[in-house]
Amino acid sequence: MEKAVFIELKLEPKLAEALLLHLRQELRSAIQQQWHAARYLSIPETSRCGAILRDAPHLAAQKKTLGALKAALDRPRREASLSRSCTFPWTEFQRNEVDSASVDGFAHDASTLAVHRG
Repeated sequence: MEKAVFIELKLEPKLAEALLLHLRQELRSAIQQQWHAARYLSIPETSRCGAILRDAPHLAAQKKTLGALKAALDRPRREASLSRSCTFPWTEFQRNEVDSASVDGFAHDASTLAVHRG
């Protein structure tokens, strides 16, 4: 990635959750529209979503936005649960959570999940 665009957006939790639901529904719908297209039928189902996302950069960007939004929404919940019962360092937990982040089965590369932690 030559130049990355960093977007910082401040939303109330209810608005962020509404946006997350909307983006998730739109992404599912867009992928379903392409799933049975002739050009993807020869691709195994385990690789088909990735192929669709490679061919549609706007959907790949939407997937990354979903991941960042979900991580930002989950952060206060994780912090609250950690403050009650934490037996390991926060930095280790944070790294493991981001590395294994996913949204409805779409895996995310931790290097592309940019969540501003202010």
